[in-house]
Amino acid sequence: MSSSAYDRELETEADLTAVDYLIKAGIGPEPFANFLYRLGDESKVVPKQIYWISTHPESKERAEKMIEHIKESGYIKTVDKDTIRFTRMKERMK
Repeated sequence: MSSSAYDRELETEADLTAVDYLIKAGIGPEPFANFLYRLGDESKVVPKQIYWISTHPESKERAEKMIEHIKESGYIKTVDKDTIRFTRMKERMK
């Protein structure tokens, strides 16, 4: 059996890499973090006895680390660009 703490560390690394990819692609990463935070609000709290075997950090913890990483990256939010891109994507999907 692998170490759950090690697995959670890898999951955190994957989240932060995803944030970096979104930024490089010109896509705002905040919605990803916001989604995980809201997911944490909707999820029941995992008992501490079970958390130690979990392979993923809790959703709110993941979101908080992502937001911290976004701030440290120097990312500048471009709401208009993201909104226009999202609107175009929705139009193509119709």
